[in-house]
Amino acid sequence: MEKVEDYGNEEEIFVIYENLDSFVGYDAIFNFTLTCCIVICHFVFLSQSNSSFKKFTSESFLMEFLLQLSFQLISSSTSSEIYYKWRECMSEEMEYLMSSDDNTFWNQLENPVQKCEMLNDLRTIVMEPYNNLDETKYSILPICGNTVMSVVTLGVGQDVNAEQEMKKRIGNYSVQFYGADPIVEGNDELFSKVGTFFPFAVGNSSRMGTASVLLDGNSNCSSFSQKLGFLGVYVEKRVIHVEFVQFLKGIIGKTFYDNIWVDGEYAEYELFEYFYNGGQLDREGITVCQFNMEMHLPDAIRKKQFKNFITRIYEDQRYAFFRPIRGNHIRLFFVNFRDPICAKKFISENSY
Repeated sequence: MEKVEDYGNEEEIFVIYENLDSFVGYDAIFNFTLTCCIVICHFVFLSQSNSSFKKFTSESFLMEFLLQLSFQLISSSTSSEIYYKWRECMSEEMEYLMSSDDNTFWNQLENPVQKCEMLNDLRTIVMEPYNNLDETKYSILPICGNTVMSVVTLGVGQDVNAEQEMKKRIGNYSVQFYGADPIVEGNDELFSKVGTFFPFAVGNSSRMGTASVLLDGNSNCSSFSQKLGFLGVYVEKRVIHVEFVQFLKGIIGKTFYDNIWVDGEYAEYELFEYFYNGGQLDREGITVCQFNMEMHLPDAIRKKQFKNFITRIYEDQRYAFFRPIRGNHIRLFFVNFRDPICAKKFISENSY
């Protein structure tokens, strides 16, 4: 993409959209930049000619105004139109993958996902990255800035960098974080700085059970990892689990969630069915607009579960999935295009 010329004062707006060219199309950037330049010129002219107007030309005021203006980058298409363009793009390769073996599905899924997230309508939807020490979480922010987001972290893992980035990005009073992790040491103190912490694992049933947990890097049993500069070490430990719906609806007490960040060290596999049409979330009237999920390195059984999960999500035609990151694990970002409240809040102000 051609480089957009720098006009000086407005350059700070692009700090917010790091690597902007990978998220929005050229036409959107050009129109947005031109509009910003015109707006700033008017502000400067008025402040020069009218002393009483100078109070409106502070850096904070300009930045807030341009942030609100930036929401006009949202596509004029309806959410259903955008979704079906994505599905049409995915169709041929997904049909092949769904008929292939589990290993092929696991190893090649990112190919159509990476191709189809470059569609013009999708490139106008800003999927913002929020970086932890060893991973990246994604979120689309509301089209209207005057709203509150509820975000759940399943698996704090001694790291709240992503949550802190989001709070800095949209303001302390615009996002409510709820985090669950069975390891209290380290996680409680860290997460309490950004939201409400719950000292248990989350799964498909309430029970005492074994979970893979990350111990605080300052604990005695992780001195070796501390010397290497790691956060800590993963160990198998018996911990309290709370069932997913009970956590969301019974303990937090909400039925609408803007984003859920799932990094449960293999616990994600037992949560798959919750997100299906007619699954436990639907039956309890719980809406999830977006979720990030890390699928950890699977054995043969889990590869089949992964294939079944993605196939069902695709066939349900509610969530589209983006931003594949592959290492030993696969991370994906899922967006709800079907729910009318989610669609209007995050995708398009036009009707579903």
